[in-house]
Order: sequence, then structure tokens, then C-alpha cells
Amino acid sequence: MKSRQVEAVKRRLAPWLEEPYFQVVTEIDYVVGKKCRHVDTGARLDEVARKAYCCGCGAEIDAFDALLHYAKSERRLQHEAIAIRQHKEQEAAKKAADKMRRPHVRAVVHWTPLCEGAGEDLAVVGYDLTLDCGHTQRRDGERRVKTVTCQTCQKTTIHKL
Repeated sequence: MKSRQVEAVKRRLAPWLEEPYFQVVTEIDYVVGKKCRHVDTGARLDEVARKAYCCGCGAEIDAFDALLHYAKSERRLQHEAIAIRQHKEQEAAKKAADKMRRPHVRAVVHWTPLCEGAGEDLAVVGYDLTLDCGHTQRRDGERRVKTVTCQTCQKTTIHKL
């Protein structure tokens, strides 16, 4: 599950990573007259001659250098995946601590405005809120809130005690 999430993040943040770094080909097309530093262009592997060529200019490059560059890129991606995972864990811990501190506070998922008047004199007097726990609650006032104490959850907890 986590690897799928990491892969989804990789695809969203860096779509070029889906392109293969090594392309195995039998014929090599050389591009002439172009200056290339052989960095971040990828490498084509010739399986017959056992040589590596730059995808940018077609020049022969050291296979070990290509492999080393690929390994460094993979290591960087692994460190980014670890950082993303740690950030998610920190956010979950922060959310759990906040929930322990304020157990009945819920996020508002949807606001439905309540209006009075007709025509151009239409004014918002409140909102019907749908909370992330599934309950609904009516709130007076023009301000749209992001979190609300769920009265239904609070009453349920009191009755259980």
C-alpha cells in the first residue's frame, strides 16, 4: 500500500522518472554537431557490443559511470520516499495528539449556505455543515468555519459514560 502511494507521489511530482533510464537498442542513431555533457540524458545499452551510449548525443560513455549515476538517482529517490513517509507519520501523530486534546472537534467537509431575502437582497444568514464524522450541524453567522465541535458525538460520549 505504501509503495503504491510512494509511486503515485513520484508520478505526480516527477513524471520524467517513469521514463526508463536505460534503453536497450540494437542500432544506435548518432546525433552529430550537438554539445552534450552526458548528464541526465539517460544511457542506451548495446547488448551485443556490451557498451553504453549517451541518449542525448550518441557518444560512447563508460558503463560504470552510467550505472553510478543511475544508482545515485535511485538513492536520492529512496531518501525522498523516506522523507515523505516520515512527514506523513508526523502529521498523523500531530492529528492524533490534537484529537486527544479536543476529542469532539471535527473538520467541516461541506458547507450549504442558508439564505434569507429575495432577488438582489439575498443574504447568507448561516450554514448547514456536514462534518467528517458524518453528522450535520447548523451554524448561524456569515463566517465559514473549518472545524466545529460535534454536538451529536459529544452527547453520545456523555450518554455512554
